[in-house]
Amino acid sequence: AGGTEFGYVVVQPGASLWEVASEIDPSVDPRDLVAEIVRLNKLSDSGVQAGQPIAVPLRYADAPGVVPATELGI
Repeated sequence: AGGTEFGYVVVQPGASLWEVASEIDPSVDPRDLVAEIVRLNKLSDSGVQAGQPIAVPLRYADAPGVVPATELGI
């Protein structure tokens, strides 16, 4: 499995996974999407750093702010 299987969001300064989840899919409960992103990225918790590329489920590849791994050099 390579990084090209997912879309990525680059965390903006001051942003949280809650904000990332709310932006890519405002129609779902952010708690569910945050939990999925934490599992997908094998994060120890929901804390993220500015500039960190975060993989998001492939179904969000066309969501605003989501870029392919190749664009990030991953």
